[in-house]
Amino acid sequence: MWGASNAPNGRDQATTDEQIDRAIAFIEEQLAKREAANAKVIEGEAEVVPSLPAPGSGGTKMPKA
Repeated sequence: MWGASNAPNGRDQATTDEQIDRAIAFIEEQLAKREAANAKVIEGEAEVVPSLPAPGSGGTKMPKA
């Protein structure tokens, strides 16, 4: 972390750890709100669907063109 005296941009004031922690918490809160707003609930029931036979099992044959 850069101190006030050796900040690369020459500022006299450095961002404190507390300010950074508050900023991170704010961003995380905003992201959580965005995710909650975009969440979609899919309602329904699972349905069993018969599968096709495995390739090469001699099941369904493709007609020759």
